[in-house]
Amino acid sequence: MFAKTSETTEHKHCVCGAEHKEIGNHKTEDADASKIFQAWESDSTLPGTKGRYYLTKDVVISETWQPADGTVLCLNGKTISMNAAKDAISVGKGETFILTDCKEAQGSITHRINSEATTYAGRGMSVAGTFTMYGGNITGSNLECNSNEVFGAGVYLARESG
Repeated sequence: MFAKTSETTEHKHCVCGAEHKEIGNHKTEDADASKIFQAWESDSTLPGTKGRYYLTKDVVISETWQPADGTVLCLNGKTISMNAAKDAISVGKGETFILTDCKEAQGSITHRINSEATTYAGRGMSVAGTFTMYGGNITGSNLECNSNEVFGAGVYLARESG
């Protein structure tokens, strides 16, 4: 069973994207399984402040999005596309980010095609903190090798130096 948005733009569901009578081990901060998500209307930027958001349209970005610590984003069946050779989303050290998708036709985080007709290189996610994903896809990110460095792929998990 997938959550549905109402005609009044109220968007409610558990952080995992589903409707539950009991929410198990993935409680929201206030243990309210029907916490309301705010509509994100932009097609060229993503939220800069902590909150629970859902996309109302596909978003094309050209700078890495660094969600505020504690942000929850529902793709709502939409796509976030990076239009440059950069990471699409970066979660900082000590920070948390939850990605969810309440639609049966799952949305995506991806990279666009560049002027050479190849997919831009970059990571879908770069994670130094805590990243939890309940639905959606991270796809279409291209690897690029320069000297001894490899850049790109789906999800990059940073490690402590040393």
